[in-house]
Amino acid sequence: MNSERRQWRRRLLSTTILFKPVEGHSGPFRSGQLRDISDGGVSFDTDDPPSDGALVDMFFKEHDNAADQRVRGRVVWTRPGEVGLYAVGVSFSA
Repeated sequence: MNSERRQWRRRLLSTTILFKPVEGHSGPFRSGQLRDISDGGVSFDTDDPPSDGALVDMFFKEHDNAADQRVRGRVVWTRPGEVGLYAVGVSFSA
């Protein structure tokens, strides 16, 4: 039996991601390190995670020569990661 539940194939992508909750947050963008991306969402590490269920705007580059990508998604999970960091999963199907 295949325990893989993912609908979309992931691509590893290590780049800086900027994110900001859409509602109720007028502060600066927060940053993190993108881990991977798929057609369905992204995961990244950060020391300042958004709340589960939050709608977030995110900005990142897919490669050095690419234009900034702007996407919106909903936080579907947050878990403790490496010391002082949290892993965050965001779905594009907000």
